[in-house]
Amino acid sequence: MRVISVAALLLVCSGLVGAGPDARRLFQQAQKAEKSGDVVRAYILYSQAVTLEPYNPEYWRRRELMRLATTLRPQPVAAPVAQPAPIPAARTPVEERQPLPPAELQAKPGRMDLELRGEPRTLFSQVAGAFGLETVFDPDYQSAGQVSFRLDGADYREAIRALEAATGSFVIPISARRILVARDTPQKRADLEPVVSVEIPMSVAVPAQQAQEMVRGVQQALGLVRVAYDSQHSVILIRDRLSRVRAAQEVFDRLTQSPVLVSLEVEFLEAARTKSTSYGTSLQTLFPLSNLGGFWNSTASAAAGFTRFLTFGGGQTLLGIGLANAQAFARTSQSSGHSLFRAEIRSVDGQQARLHVGDRYPILTGKYLSSTAGDQFTFPPSINMEDLGLVLQLTPRVSGSGDVTLNLSVEFKALTGQVIDDLPVIANRKLESEVRLCDGEWAVIAGLMSSSQARTISGLAGFSRVPVIGPLFRRNTRQQSSDELLVLLKPTVLSLPRPDAATQAVGLGSEPRPRIPL
Repeated sequence: MRVISVAALLLVCSGLVGAGPDARRLFQQAQKAEKSGDVVRAYILYSQAVTLEPYNPEYWRRRELMRLATTLRPQPVAAPVAQPAPIPAARTPVEERQPLPPAELQAKPGRMDLELRGEPRTLFSQVAGAFGLETVFDPDYQSAGQVSFRLDGADYREAIRALEAATGSFVIPISARRILVARDTPQKRADLEPVVSVEIPMSVAVPAQQAQEMVRGVQQALGLVRVAYDSQHSVILIRDRLSRVRAAQEVFDRLTQSPVLVSLEVEFLEAARTKSTSYGTSLQTLFPLSNLGGFWNSTASAAAGFTRFLTFGGGQTLLGIGLANAQAFARTSQSSGHSLFRAEIRSVDGQQARLHVGDRYPILTGKYLSSTAGDQFTFPPSINMEDLGLVLQLTPRVSGSGDVTLNLSVEFKALTGQVIDDLPVIANRKLESEVRLCDGEWAVIAGLMSSSQARTISGLAGFSRVPVIGPLFRRNTRQQSSDELLVLLKPTVLSLPRPDAATQAVGLGSEPRPRIPL
C-alpha cells in the first residue's frame, strides 16, 4: 500500500508539471469522443482539460456545450431520426487551432403539414424529429402549458420559426443535427447566442470616405456594437452576435457588389447658315466744293479723293465741284457650315463623369505692385486656370428595370472681350436638369438657336425714295444668318445588376427578438 501511494503521488506531481501538454491531449481525446457520439466521456475529458488549464476559453466553451447536452437527454420523437452524418476526418494540429464557424443545420429537405398539440418540449421534439433533428433544452427551460400548433406546407425553417413565436422560445443550432431550445428572454439571449468575429473584404475599389459612410450607415441600421474599417487592406471587421453579423454580411454584400457600368455617348451638333444679297447703283452722295483759284490770296486746294471736278467761274474765283464714278452692281453670297463633335465617356452607377470641350484660360488673380524704383526682385503673380467652352457633368443611376436616370450639369463659359481692373469678364451660362432614359435612347438635353435678319438701304436722298425707279438709285443689302447648337446624349448600360438586387429582403426579426440563422 505504501508503494501504491508513492506511485500515485508521483503521477499527480508529473501531471501538475506537464499540465499544458496533458490538457491538450485530453482536449483532443474529448473531441474524438464527441465526434463518435459518446457525450458523457467527452464531457468528462473536457472537464479534466479545464481543470488543468482553467484560463483557456475554448475548453470552457466545449465543456459548457457538453454539459447542456448531458443535462437532459433528447426527448423521444414521433418520426424516425435520420442517419447521423458521417464523421469527418481527423483535423491536423494546425486546423485544430483555427476558429470554427457557427453551426448550420442539415435538416431533411421538403415541406410537411403539421398538426400537433402538447407542451412546448414535446412540440419542439416532434417538429425537430419530423425533419431529422435532435432537441436539447436549456436547464432553466420550463413548459408553459398546452399549445396547439398547426402549419401547412412548411419547411424546417418555417416550422421552427413559427414554433418559436408560439411558445416564446428561441433556437440555437449547436451542430448539424442538433438544436438548443431556451426561453426567449434578454438575459438568455445574451448568455447563449454565439458572438462571432468576421472580416468582409470589399469586392470593388471604393473610396475611403464612401466606405466609412457605408460602415456607419449599416452600423446604425442594424445596431452593431463593434465595427471597424481597415482602409489599408479594404476590409470591414465586425464582432457582434450571430444574428446581427449575418444580416450585416448580406447588407454589405449588396452594397459592395460589382457596380453597373454605363457608357454615355455625347454629340454636339452645330449648323450655321449665312446669306447676303446686295443690288442697285452706287451714286455719288457727297459733292465737295473746292477753291481752285486762290480767292483773296487764299491757297488753292482740292477735295481729297477726287480727281475730277465740275468747274465754274474763272481766275481767282474758279470753283470746282468734285465728281465720282457711278456704278451699278448686283451680287449675292451664301455660306453654310456643319460641325459634329462626338465623344464617349464611361462611368459607374452613382459616380460622376465630367467632359470638357474647350480651352483653359489663365486669369490673373493677384500680383505684386511696387512703388519703389530700387526693387531688385518681384513676386510671381497668382494665376487661376479657368475652363472655357463647354463643361458637361453627368451622374448616372441605373434602376432595377435597366432605365438610366441622369443628373445633368451643363455649363458654357466664353470671354466677352471686356476687362475690369485688368481682369477679363467671362460670360457664363449654366443648365442643371435631370432626365430618365431607356437603354440606348437618344435625348436632346440642351439647345441654342439664334437667328438674325438685317436690311440696309443707302443712296441719294430723295431719288432713292422715288417709286418704281427708286431702287435703281440706291444700294439695297439684305443679310440673313442662323445658328443652331444641339447637345445629344445616349446612355448604354454595359452590365446590368443582379435581377434580385432591388427586391430581395434581409430577414432581421424584431428588435427584442432578432432572428438567429438556422
